[in-house]
Amino acid sequence: MLDGQTVQVFHRFHAMEFRLKRKLSYVSGVFVAVVLVGACGDADSGESSAGEQSPQPTPTAQWQQTDVCGLLSDQEARDYLRGQEATGRKQNKSDATGGQRPGCGWQAGSQYKLDLALWQPPAPGVQSENAERTLDVNGKKGYVTSQTEVSCTVDVEAEPAWLQVITFSPRPEDETSLTERTECDRAGELAGTVLDRLTK
Repeated sequence: MLDGQTVQVFHRFHAMEFRLKRKLSYVSGVFVAVVLVGACGDADSGESSAGEQSPQPTPTAQWQQTDVCGLLSDQEARDYLRGQEATGRKQNKSDATGGQRPGCGWQAGSQYKLDLALWQPPAPGVQSENAERTLDVNGKKGYVTSQTEVSCTVDVEAEPAWLQVITFSPRPEDETSLTERTECDRAGELAGTVLDRLTK
């Protein structure tokens, strides 16, 4: 027979074994729960990532498909650039909003340049507020945002898109400022010609 001390040790051992099994069972349950929650979280984040990787494409408006080089002939561009030889080249670019900004550029050497572009400013008020002067372009407002004796940038508020004209065209040495229109006057007239063709 077992003595009293041995019986007490035996009971204590079984009690400790029972408590250990309960703790192990509890820990196992918690571990399984954590794993399941983590898996759900990964699945949710996977759906979110998949959604972020598939943004909706920006729709292209009809005016964004315009061949701007077709709005002005190479000869007209050369006449504007004071007889300098230049050939139009497409300059389609993306604006700050991700939309397409169709354009065309003529350049002769490093001094003569003419760029045309169609665009929609994200905040049209910026053009009017920062304008150095305003031109009347076939009844539309043309905002001159930059001008010197030989260069001009004018944005014409029109539909379906704004027209931007950027020029750099030094005067010949035999022409004087007393008989020559300003560069922005010339740019405004050219913008009117292009605008007529754009709206037809």
